[in-house]
Amino acid sequence: MMNSQEYLLPERPMTPLRWLLAAALLSIMLAQMVAMVMVTRSQVLRAEVREAAERSQGPTRGSTAVVSSDARPVDVPRHGLIAVGLSAAR
Repeated sequence: MMNSQEYLLPERPMTPLRWLLAAALLSIMLAQMVAMVMVTRSQVLRAEVREAAERSQGPTRGSTAVVSSDARPVDVPRHGLIAVGLSAAR
């Protein structure tokens, strides 16, 4: 009967080719993570710059549209907006 530690041992030893493959896969994973961090930082920076520019311009059309849309009665048709409803799954 085999004990639990024998199941954890690899069936084949790590050959130099396997070490190379493992190193290549690890380097690809690290490169992808670095790329994701760089993209995320650039997107956050662009959003902060855009937000600062919007704040410096004062109230924009988008913010006044939100305020004015709340003030409109419900039965007034809103031109340019799409009415979305729920439907049963097919």
